Amino acid sequence: MRENGDNDSVDVSVPQSNYGDHVKYEVVKEESYPEWDSHVEIGDNIYAGVFKEDIPNFDQMGIINVIEPDYNNADIGKFDFPPELIVDDDNRVRLFVPRADGRDTGFINYSTWACIQCGNTVDSGDAIVGDDIDSREPNYCQVCENQRDFELANLPEETNTEDVLNLFPTDGLVWQPPSGIAQPDIETLFNDVREFIYNHWEGDDYLYDGLAAYAISTWIRPELDFVPHLLITGSHESGKTRLLNTLKEVSYRCIHTAAPSSAALFRAINDYHVTLYLSEYHDLPDDVQDEVDAVLKAGQKRGEVAMRATESAGGGYTPKVFDPFTHVSISTQFTVDDDMESRCFTVKTSKASREMPRQVADADQLRNRLMGFRARVLASPRVKEAQQTVEDMMDSQEIYNRLGEKLSSVLLVAELCNTDISEFVESVVEETKESKGETEEAAFTRACMEVAYQELSDTSAEEAKSDWSGLDLKLGDIRKMFNDIEDRDVTSQYIGQIRHRLDYGKKRKSDGVYISMDGLKQKLKQQADNHGVDWEVMGDEEKPDPALDDGTASQETRIAKVKEVISSHEDHFANGVPLHKVITICTEEGLDANKVTNTVDTLLEKGEIYEPQGGHLLVT
Repeated sequence: MRENGDNDSVDVSVPQSNYGDHVKYEVVKEESYPEWDSHVEIGDNIYAGVFKEDIPNFDQMGIINVIEPDYNNADIGKFDFPPELIVDDDNRVRLFVPRADGRDTGFINYSTWACIQCGNTVDSGDAIVGDDIDSREPNYCQVCENQRDFELANLPEETNTEDVLNLFPTDGLVWQPPSGIAQPDIETLFNDVREFIYNHWEGDDYLYDGLAAYAISTWIRPELDFVPHLLITGSHESGKTRLLNTLKEVSYRCIHTAAPSSAALFRAINDYHVTLYLSEYHDLPDDVQDEVDAVLKAGQKRGEVAMRATESAGGGYTPKVFDPFTHVSISTQFTVDDDMESRCFTVKTSKASREMPRQVADADQLRNRLMGFRARVLASPRVKEAQQTVEDMMDSQEIYNRLGEKLSSVLLVAELCNTDISEFVESVVEETKESKGETEEAAFTRACMEVAYQELSDTSAEEAKSDWSGLDLKLGDIRKMFNDIEDRDVTSQYIGQIRHRLDYGKKRKSDGVYISMDGLKQKLKQQADNHGVDWEVMGDEEKPDPALDDGTASQETRIAKVKEVISSHEDHFANGVPLHKVITICTEEGLDANKVTNTVDTLLEKGEIYEPQGGHLLVT
């Protein structure tokens, strides 16, 4: 029913005979809309999907407005995902699959087999976790007398029976599959995953957004070209394993173990596409640690492979290529290699200050909704649009290289779920800058910039200031500046090694060795970007007020500012203001980051501020 211009009810609903296999409609009353399984939002409140018998009634009641009753268009998208295990409360096993035309989803039982010769189907009864699935294949077809030549019935195209049989949990469940499928409200789903994590683990507020996006991203891994890993660090009994157990409940095909074998790592990821969570990385044997490191490094980027020798049936060993692409999370009490850490989001844990449940609850209902989310999103037009939006956003914010690789997946989840995770993103960006700024390469780059600034200040030629024509940088001056920045006393040979490592050209003159090369300005600018150093040299931008930026502001000024920042922000954080937040705010107001860090250390030593939790600050 609809209303005409005179507010009289007029029946303009579509006759049932006009409906085809698929329908396009507008949702008019969201509070009454049932959100039918498998229907896809293709516009603002515009949906399309397979015809449902209730659609004519809802159209008549004005809950929806049918736009095209016989709709067959590519923008519906097609369901395209591999078969997924579903295990109900009675341990009965089924497969969740897309239908043959890709326009709907359904279930296949491990009990229904089809004769390959004649197509006759045979039912072998409910399949239960722990069954010997191979023994369930029928022995004989009564129609064509075919013997032992059957396949599971109704499998999607390009899916073979052997792959599906390998999924069957004959030896028990390797991961905890959903018990059913629920079509979620996507925005509510994100909030509910976030709340589940909050209810079982305590950390900074912004981390819940990042962890929820990380867990949800495991469900859409086929759409990702890069995946982030998670590095959880903390002392004994600080909540590391608790966080992994919590995330396991809401992650796709997740295995959480503290004692994997080397062979099992690669096979589980390659054959079953599992998500891998590892506790107590520091206690693993050296050979297993090496394999975990290999998975972390090769498994972040789609298309990279790992090669291992596997034992052949006839003796000897055969090289085998494994695909290690997956999300990996590890917990450890100690530090890891920089090359590993750079591929991870880092979370530092501490003992909870609020009461927590003794056990992590089973998130079965959330997994059911997450599987529905996975089915709806994979290969959909919606995910392609979201990917483009994320790429544009990262370009506008100049998020590139490994930082962009880490953030792209969680930003994609945020875009799909219409959720703001900007505070988490800002913290990751800031931590990345800080970690880059701690390297010798960063200090060398800053020293080069300072020497270049001094040289350019002494010349009156505007062309030289603009394009650095003829500019050479004396390594002796760079060494002095490097030692001032690092508070060290390195030799000329040491500085020469850093120059060689960063591939700067050199020229020997009568008064010493110089950095000299074509394109020096571009080279130094690229190094500044690579190592998280702000580009501030004459000819591009005005150099900030040296009374602040070069660290010569008075100690009293820095002390007052640091304490003011902590006091004014402490109400926003349950466990104190994060150190990176203090540094960010102070540097935005003109203070030097290194001097701010030193000031924080001084205040901690004097007891004027303290750390209620590692890396978090409160005023005494």
